[in-house]
Amino acid sequence: MVAADALQPPFSDGWNLVVIDAPCSGTGTLRRHPEIKWRLRREALPELAAKQRAMLVAGLKLVAPGGVLLYSTCSVEPEENEDLFSHLPAGFEREDLGPTFPDGVPWIPTSAGGVRILPNLLGDGFTMHAIRKTLER
Repeated sequence: MVAADALQPPFSDGWNLVVIDAPCSGTGTLRRHPEIKWRLRREALPELAAKQRAMLVAGLKLVAPGGVLLYSTCSVEPEENEDLFSHLPAGFEREDLGPTFPDGVPWIPTSAGGVRILPNLLGDGFTMHAIRKTLER
């Protein structure tokens, strides 16, 4: 495992798995962190989405052919999640994460092929998307 600055990774491509646990608004954790609703500003979502998109673009460059990029946030906001995956770059396809969840995990699909778990009594909410690199670039 290697941890690095997502906007300027210090290594080259060829990774079978790239995980981006993106900084986000944290709206999936409101149950445990109610102060977020007083701290979060309306203009923060576009700012966060811009940073997340830049991280995603940098991360995609690292994925080897056949490899997967897994993107996750503890946000349930579309701007920070499925909006970033509504149009995939050439050479990438969506991976279905639904079958990987154990029975009883309360997930719903996103409009861009990801998975969202809403906040519930068992835990926080979060959203994940996975895309696979299909072509040599």
